[in-house]
Amino acid sequence: MSSLRAIARICDKVSTGTGKTVIAALDYARLCGAAGRRLRLLFVAHRQETLTQSRDVFRHAVSDGAFG
Repeated sequence: MSSLRAIARICDKVSTGTGKTVIAALDYARLCGAAGRRLRLLFVAHRQETLTQSRDVFRHAVSDGAFG
């Protein structure tokens, strides 16, 4: 859990438009591949537009148009 906190602290300080969502999506896809199954994911955002854009990035990363 401490590594997740470290990642959260770093991401909190990184500017908008630097690819945080892409990195998260690729990491999620890698973790799912290692587990051999789709893992549960909770993605929290304060705006619907952010959720929609993030869902689209994750769909591309996991090659599943129905993701989310």
